[in-house]
Amino acid sequence: MDEIEQHKARIYAALDQVSKIITVSEHRDQDEERVRQRDADVIEELEAALAEERADLTGERGAVIDLQNRLEAALKQAEIARDAANEARAALEKAAQQAAPAPDSALPAALEATITRLNARIENQDVQFRRLKSATAQLRESIGILRTRNADMLADPAVIDQAMLAELEALKSSRAADVAEMDTILEELKPLVEGQINA
Repeated sequence: MDEIEQHKARIYAALDQVSKIITVSEHRDQDEERVRQRDADVIEELEAALAEERADLTGERGAVIDLQNRLEAALKQAEIARDAANEARAALEKAAQQAAPAPDSALPAALEATITRLNARIENQDVQFRRLKSATAQLRESIGILRTRNADMLADPAVIDQAMLAELEALKSSRAADVAEMDTILEELKPLVEGQINA
């Protein structure tokens, strides 16, 4: 009887062991199935991302090709414009050479005298303008010093401002006279230049 009980115990132990192995095997199969499914999902996501990247790359390639075509067209247009500019420059230089007076053609004596006289007046105006500019700078410096000293003594700033305005008006009048003188010179030159062009 003890022997039978021992055999029963062994059989039950063996059955229990087999049951555990089957259970572990089932769990292992379920785990493997989950892993396979997870891997399949990851592969599917990667394939979708790869397809999207390929589509984006195809679009970018198209954009690059379009930009290259536009750049080549712009370069061709630039070359055409450069060639046209060179042709225009050559034509302008040729026209200027044809329009230039012959080197041995002499200006009339009256015209030369007028030009000499006008050049002298222009130089004189330039000298006067430089003097006026120097005087203006000195005047500004003097007024600045005067303003500082009077401010220290609390003098009336309105008096200084009136003096500055009077001096400014004098400078404007002097400048207007210079402009009128230059206008006179230009008016004298105008018929001479027009006559030379028409000659």
